[in-house]
Amino acid sequence: LKHRKIAKIYSTELADCTAVKVLPYDPDCSYWLYSLLVKEGTKEEFIEYLKDQGIAASPVHHRNDNYACTAAFKGGDLPGVDAFYREQVSIPVGWWLKSRDVAYIIETIRRYKA
Repeated sequence: LKHRKIAKIYSTELADCTAVKVLPYDPDCSYWLYSLLVKEGTKEEFIEYLKDQGIAASPVHHRNDNYACTAAFKGGDLPGVDAFYREQVSIPVGWWLKSRDVAYIIETIRRYKA
């Protein structure tokens, strides 16, 4: 439940942030990850910026079609998946975050200039 609460706070507080695009909040989602989108070409810079501010962020997973076990599916045109992977970054949303941590993450993302 705490994951969803934090996700809703992020979705609300970052909705008007020009540095990132939040995905629509879904109350049925578990939010074991919270992903947002950054301007194409700035993903690594954004991750490094957060790291320098003491915030862990990453794409978490690579595309499934890049693994050997899914090689049979490789080669298809997946423009939506390509775009999502180029821009997607996950930020902390875990139960261990305190209110001050969530506020700090939001404030730090709001300060980011792509």
